[in-house]
Amino acid sequence: MASILSITSFGQVFQKVGNGLSTSSSYTFGEKAITVNGEVYVGYENSSTNNSIVERWDGLAWHQYPKIKYSTILDIEVYNNDLYVAARNYITGANVYKFDGTNWVPIFSNLSGAVNSLEVHNGVLLCGGSFTEGTSLAKNLVGYNGSSISTYPPLDQTDSIQNISIINNEIWISGQLGGYSSSDTVQVKKLAGGTNWVHPAIAHNPPTAWSYGHLVFQYNNKVYSSESGGLYEIRNDTAHFISSVSANSVAEQNGNIYMAQRWGNQSLYLFDGTSVVQVLGAPKLVRAVTNANNLLYGVFSDTGKVNGLDYRHVFKGSPSYGMMHGKTFVDNNGNCTYEASVDEPTRMMRIS
Repeated sequence: MASILSITSFGQVFQKVGNGLSTSSSYTFGEKAITVNGEVYVGYENSSTNNSIVERWDGLAWHQYPKIKYSTILDIEVYNNDLYVAARNYITGANVYKFDGTNWVPIFSNLSGAVNSLEVHNGVLLCGGSFTEGTSLAKNLVGYNGSSISTYPPLDQTDSIQNISIINNEIWISGQLGGYSSSDTVQVKKLAGGTNWVHPAIAHNPPTAWSYGHLVFQYNNKVYSSESGGLYEIRNDTAHFISSVSANSVAEQNGNIYMAQRWGNQSLYLFDGTSVVQVLGAPKLVRAVTNANNLLYGVFSDTGKVNGLDYRHVFKGSPSYGMMHGKTFVDNNGNCTYEASVDEPTRMMRIS
């Protein structure tokens, strides 16, 4: 206690979501989480069976869909009231599957590669990744209207889409886009005017080596790129460095952005538009986050207990959170009053 303690941190109150996901002790990975019409959809793979599972939380109970055998779920989307998943099957290869009320049915008959991201735009289901769709001769991005395939202006042959976002009604993509280790090109493109792919930023500030793009998102009317090299704001043709923390799943809640990763042992982070800090008390290995009815939902891989409880890989937060900052002091006589002393450094704390 010989030095001044400065604190800047965020805390959340975490709660169980029903009985949690169907899997309990088995390690889960490949997690995705989305919210549609106030309901939370979670997709994950159970490593003990190598089966992918989608479950839906309606606010009262979990509903499980049929298993997709020997697969990893890469994304989930609801389109025209039907549930779709992008999944990589270890035996038959990658595809996009539609749930027809009984079974999962692949929608592409001649797909080679992987579909990593699904998004709905102007009444079309966008499918992006690193693939060739043989019937349309399209690469890496196609649209699907429920029966037929549509194409978009061609991307570079080496492009690989990791994530699709819709910002100001324009299609934005991130991933491996137009550069490798010798290039400073930011791994984000947008379809300007629906006709031409452009890089909204052509360099990093400060300059950096090639960085893999995880996702791009809008927050407070600003556009941000989460890359393997960190979090950046895209502004004036340049990606401006914010934090070394990056994520491939984000959710806005209570006016802030929560960030989760699907790799490593990191936990949950909060971005307030200025800085990124770790959320105290969060479950470990948080892989995906989403917002439903002003509550933060998250999926995590840690099998340990949180606050003494088994959350079974999913949690929800509270509508509000606590922020602690400043300095603390030790109250030796217990009267809740700071006493100045040459032997004791000043320590003050405020919670708001």
